[in-house]
Amino acid sequence: MKVGFPITLSLGFDGIRELIRDFPDYYWIADYKLADIPEVVHYVLKGLEQEGFDASIIHLFTGHRRYDVRMELIGVAAMSHPEAKFFRGNFEKLLDEAELLGVDGIVVGATRPEMIREARRRLPNVRIFSPGVGA
Repeated sequence: MKVGFPITLSLGFDGIRELIRDFPDYYWIADYKLADIPEVVHYVLKGLEQEGFDASIIHLFTGHRRYDVRMELIGVAAMSHPEAKFFRGNFEKLLDEAELLGVDGIVVGATRPEMIREARRRLPNVRIFSPGVGA
């Protein structure tokens, strides 16, 4: 279950906490696309982990650093919307960062099948999450 800002603003963190508690067998992804200095990202990841999230989505463009967390990390390598030019122009570098960081998964928009193929070729053991179908 992917939880982002819209549902968090609707339910509040108490509501999210209740959902995680009521459905412990779900795979809970914190989709807040973290992008800050490493110390802040680490602090937020630890907090999200304590709340019961299994994974968190982070931006790869901030540079690589391994975080001392048990939760899985999913790095944004590409987005599907037309304005995401930065991602397309730096896709190879973002895949390099994903490899250096040792992420468990990457996000590559579903409307970019050629990028999904390249990501699979470069990172054969990393899960690929592909949102954007019908968006």
